[in-house]
Amino acid sequence: MLPKSDTYAQFIRRYRMDRFTLPENRRLFNEALALRIQVLVQNEGFPLDLEPDAYDNTATHWTVRHAETYHVLAVARMILLEVPKPKSELLESFVLIDRLVVSAEHRNEGMGRFLLVDVLSHVREELYLNRIGVVATVKTATFFENMGFSPNKRLGMFLPLPDGTIVMEKTSYS
Repeated sequence: MLPKSDTYAQFIRRYRMDRFTLPENRRLFNEALALRIQVLVQNEGFPLDLEPDAYDNTATHWTVRHAETYHVLAVARMILLEVPKPKSELLESFVLIDRLVVSAEHRNEGMGRFLLVDVLSHVREELYLNRIGVVATVKTATFFENMGFSPNKRLGMFLPLPDGTIVMEKTSYS
């Protein structure tokens, strides 16, 4: 875990955070995909045919890389979707973060938290959206709850989810 005195500025001196889309940076995407396959498929047992998927072409991707070696240590992607509003037939924009993974060697160092905070800042400051969701597993649900997310079964009905995952939602940025 990063020391409590470790600020975002100190974090980014140690690590490099990149945000990109395809085909803008195919090489970095391939490195991110390799980490996703290692963590999600090899370690967690998700089907290989889910990596990559059609959302990768329209998503915004994030990576955290070591500042000196440039090895990819953590990744996430953000998808912009239209989902039905509660108690309405109207659609609203909704951001879904999924494939947020941290390499096994670098867990509990604060990388997932810094990565998620960067994505949330992007949503708030550049997209101006109020609703954001994450795809969580049983192992990651507590992390997302600590970051202010809560389960939303209704949204799960409208989103393609791998078995063993749930959608959690955050509607405020406090």
